[in-house]
Amino acid sequence: MSGPSAPAGDPVFAAFCGAGLWPGLGRRTAAELPGAGITAPDDVTADRLVKIPLVGRQRAERLFSSFLAAAPTYEVVELLVGAGLQAKLAAGVADALGPDAARRLRDDPWALLSLTGVTLADADRLAIAVLTGADRQDSRRGRAIVGLTLRTATRDGHTVLPADLVVAALQAEGIADPAAAIVAAVESGDVLEHEPPEPDDPDTEPDPALRALSLARYGMAEEAVAEGIARLAASAARIADPASVRSVAQGLDEAQKKAVAQVLGSGVSLLTGGPGTGKSRTVAAVVKLLRAKGTEIALAAPTGRAAKRLEELTDHPATTVHRLLGAQGMTGGFARNEEWPLDADVVVVDEASMLDVELTAALLEACPDGTHLLLVGDPAQLPSIGPGHVLGDIIDSGAVPVTELTTLYRQAEGGAIARLATAVREGELPPVDSRTARSSSSRPPGARRPRAGWSSWSPTPSPAPWASIRRPSRW
Repeated sequence: MSGPSAPAGDPVFAAFCGAGLWPGLGRRTAAELPGAGITAPDDVTADRLVKIPLVGRQRAERLFSSFLAAAPTYEVVELLVGAGLQAKLAAGVADALGPDAARRLRDDPWALLSLTGVTLADADRLAIAVLTGADRQDSRRGRAIVGLTLRTATRDGHTVLPADLVVAALQAEGIADPAAAIVAAVESGDVLEHEPPEPDDPDTEPDPALRALSLARYGMAEEAVAEGIARLAASAARIADPASVRSVAQGLDEAQKKAVAQVLGSGVSLLTGGPGTGKSRTVAAVVKLLRAKGTEIALAAPTGRAAKRLEELTDHPATTVHRLLGAQGMTGGFARNEEWPLDADVVVVDEASMLDVELTAALLEACPDGTHLLLVGDPAQLPSIGPGHVLGDIIDSGAVPVTELTTLYRQAEGGAIARLATAVREGELPPVDSRTARSSSSRPPGARRPRAGWSSWSPTPSPAPWASIRRPSRW
């Protein structure tokens, strides 16, 4: 649906109305503004608004009040229109930068890059419009490009990037001193610098080429996940004797029994395997055993559909991870945290491949000391929407016990898909006789976009943004 029709007159006012930034003003009412003598901000009064057809006194007062309340957004529109940018960006700017967004943009026009969909060329145009003597080597520009590079990488799932890749991105945008830009970004608090890992040989110096950078929010989440796992692993006491597994062992193979036993003694444990290998049966056995012992259990999954399926398989209430943690709507926070932790002794999360790093950090924070956490999933299945390859990285770390189920039990469901998926995981591509499987295998089962590997991402220089801008002769 298009926005309200822009009234003729003041171009900033027209852009403000045309972008739908006046709360409560619809298209038809906007088209009637000129007829009421309203073509500029100073024309907006309740007495004039009431002259618009079908606008009574009460609504006119509301529209006048909402226009006054939108003054911070209007100031942003003035800056954007003056730079030849779209007024509709103003809503996102006001949300991201707060009520003094216009002042902040005048102080640092490259702060515009914190919005999704804004290009470096857009920010450069704004800088030329609002700064006297705008310079492409401005430290604020270099700092913003560091953040932009890292945010771009998060869309491919990366929480960190090697510093060398960030340097390459800075150089591609004409930054003469990339090191200074990185220092400025780190000092701003928006970016974290991660020192290279210590080598196994104590006589060898860390490799500086392994130095990495991250946006602070994701770097802190990575550290919180590592600390949370270490804390639960160190504080968990055995829930029951391993011999009690025999009470629910009927129908379980040795690997599945091992997984059940690990939950009883490990603070954090993982259960993985391809489709049809019995992960759900194993989780059901865990729940049955713990319920028999009166242990408090919380079952969750990243999606409502997965949670419902988990509940049906275990005959125990299950919910989404967000609901378990008490997601706080638009704020993005959670009610359950270190101050108000979960009440469960054991937390089981199914489809854990869909956990991103920030949600995992929040989950671990909400688990008090002594909690047992079981993550269930297939690292080759659907990845998280947010950045981070949590399940695969935990497996690769070797920091927690992992049980991988490999025996294929469920073959009838879905025809040959389960067999084909198992073969592909093992590096084989067998002939497919099933029509259903053939039509479904145009994309190999478990295929997903690249996540944690840095080699899958490289900075792509945008087309010389400064060359495309009409510049004053001083440049």
